[in-house]
Parts: sequence; structure tokens; C-alpha cells
Amino acid sequence: SNTAGGSSGSPILAKTGKAVALNCGGSDGASAAFYLPLHRVKRALEWLQTGVTDVPRGTVQTVFQHKAFDEVHRRGLSDETEKELRQAEPDASGLLV
Repeated sequence: SNTAGGSSGSPILAKTGKAVALNCGGSDGASAAFYLPLHRVKRALEWLQTGVTDVPRGTVQTVFQHKAFDEVHRRGLSDETEKELRQAEPDASGLLV
């Protein structure tokens, strides 16, 4: 992600130079960082400016379902990965997909 510790709150710029997000977190040694899109930051600020202190939060808009290992295997889970997962979690009966 090319960000470093202490850069939280810094603007993320598009190629045009327009600020599009704020850097809100990352991990040293990882190639990922997390950003808050500016339209979401603006929305939260507008709520706070009206006196609302409980700003509604969004979701990842994803629904996970538990599927048995045989079903996940039919969907492409490799034998090697299934073996590793079963060794790591011997009581598991499947995965969230």
C-alpha cells in the first residue's frame, strides 16, 4: 500500500490530484491498508454537525453462509487447502462462503 505508521488521516489522492479518501489504518510489513472514502467521512461529519451523536454505520454488504467441506470442495476448494484447514480446526465441519 506504500503507507507507513503515522500516516492515518492523510489524504489519498487520485491521479488527477483530487482527494478521494482518508488513510485510516494499515499494518507494518503488510501490503494492505484501509481507507475511508471521503463521501462517507463527509456524511458522518454532516450527521455530527446536526447534533446526532450516534452516526449510522454501513456494512460490508456481504452475507456469509456456512457450507459443509464437501460442498466447498465442489466449488473449488483444493484437497491441500482442505487438509490444512481440517488440521488447523479439527472440529470444523465446513467454511463460511
